[in-house]
Amino acid sequence: MSFSFVEGRPFDKEEYESGVQVAVVSESMAEKIFSGENPIGKIIEITFIPFRIIGIVRDVSPIFTEAAGDIWVPVTSSSDFQRKGGIIMLQAYNKKDFPAIISEIREVERKHDIVNESSKIYLQGPFSRNNYVIDISSKNIDEETDIIRSERQKTIILFCLLLLVPAVNLASFSVSRIKKRMMEIGVRKAFGAKRHVILFQILYENMLTSLIGGVIGLLLSYLIIFSLRHWLLGIPADGTIPVSALFSWPVIISVFLFSIVLNILSAGIPAYKASKLEIVNSITQNDN
Repeated sequence: MSFSFVEGRPFDKEEYESGVQVAVVSESMAEKIFSGENPIGKIIEITFIPFRIIGIVRDVSPIFTEAAGDIWVPVTSSSDFQRKGGIIMLQAYNKKDFPAIISEIREVERKHDIVNESSKIYLQGPFSRNNYVIDISSKNIDEETDIIRSERQKTIILFCLLLLVPAVNLASFSVSRIKKRMMEIGVRKAFGAKRHVILFQILYENMLTSLIGGVIGLLLSYLIIFSLRHWLLGIPADGTIPVSALFSWPVIISVFLFSIVLNILSAGIPAYKASKLEIVNSITQNDN
């Protein structure tokens, strides 16, 4: 996890291994307990155990369920923490390391004969982001890969359908507008307007309209998400959503490229055909 430290520092390897009772707290928790005071070096009690505060981090949005918290302490600092279940996260150096990591964990399971549920030891993973999001608990790597591939295909199909519905409406709207402007195109050609000028102007106007509509739609979607964040995402009313969680360059670029292609097909082709018509036919097209 990447935390932004306001003051102090995180606990280090030596403190972790020796089980030193130190803690890192969030800004809001520090303000709640030590209002107006510097909490660095002060003592707080967690389950009646004193911990010394060594660091303060900026609040993490509740949208990041595994990273959000108020207090962080070494799991080795109390036997109570060690007896409780939890999640261990490892960051691999490379995606290619996952098979080796999985094999090593499965070997540890076989070595310790972890088959009896009464032992209360469960090793499922390690999870890639896709494994974790899809919540795969299979121990067969091939099965996990197939499930991830299937879920990814479903996501792509759903994404395409969500784009296709407005795309059909936009295409129909663009074709209808071109037909209504046939007389205008004919008149402009009569006054010497070149074909490529007419074509580029129509594409430019269509792209500008799409861009304005896209920006308005994006702002409205953010407004809805912020207004209904508790219902949609389970975030408290006073919780925040970081901009980085709402803005994805790959998604923005993909939708933008799709819009360009859609505009070329829905407006460019009809405009090109209209620009090739004879002046008389263009002017009388509206009557037909």
